[in-house]
Amino acid sequence: MNHLNNPESDPKLPMEDLLKGSSGFVIPENYMEQVPDSIINQIRLDNKFDESQNELFKLPANYFEEFPNRILNKIESGQIPESLQQNPFKVPENYFNNTIQNILEKTSNSESKVVVKTNFKQVWSYAATACVLLVISWLGFRLYSDPKPVDYFSNITEDELLEYVSTYAVDFDQSSLASVINEEEINSLEIMDDDIDDETSDLLIQILE
Repeated sequence: MNHLNNPESDPKLPMEDLLKGSSGFVIPENYMEQVPDSIINQIRLDNKFDESQNELFKLPANYFEEFPNRILNKIESGQIPESLQQNPFKVPENYFNNTIQNILEKTSNSESKVVVKTNFKQVWSYAATACVLLVISWLGFRLYSDPKPVDYFSNITEDELLEYVSTYAVDFDQSSLASVINEEEINSLEIMDDDIDDETSDLLIQILE
């Protein structure tokens, strides 16, 4: 509370000693009268600065209209800068002659290893298909290579059959006939005598055929 009662202990602001007089804070003499003139002078200075900046970016009269002619005149007079006289797309000497050799050297030094992957699923499918084709081929070969049954009676005439039956008919009995004809046909045959008539011979020929 001592600093409230003691004014000398209060902190001082900058420039306070200059502005503070014996009667307190004062302003310079005729300050208010000079304020308008000071503002006007500052505005004039700002305008002059803007005008000087505009002069820097001001182009001469007919600049763009005369621009192509000025360039042509400089080219004809040889006043082109050295940087523009050089070809910007120039390649090193013997560049294209050594290109193939450089490519071959890089490719030979960096040989890539080829990894062969075996697709077992595809291999199994090929093997199964081959087995099926092999079985079908074997069955077809067996089917067409087996000999056809020979018909031994195709070359025997009817007269020869009649002669054979009449000659060896005595050797036929009911048990022998039962091996080639059924029971109903046996019952229909009434073989009572040793001699077989012509009707029985015809029936036997039909059965044997």
